[in-house]
Amino acid sequence: MALPSLEEVDLEMVELDVMTKAYENYLGTEMKRALIAKS
Repeated sequence: MALPSLEEVDLEMVELDVMTKAYENYLGTEMKRALIAKS
């Protein structure tokens, strides 16, 4: 019974990592837009 729970935790970590990268990409795009708007 321990293995499925470990897999679930691993999947959650992967999902969190993907979401973090997507959020960082979004922030980077917004920063570039803000810099372009200023200049």
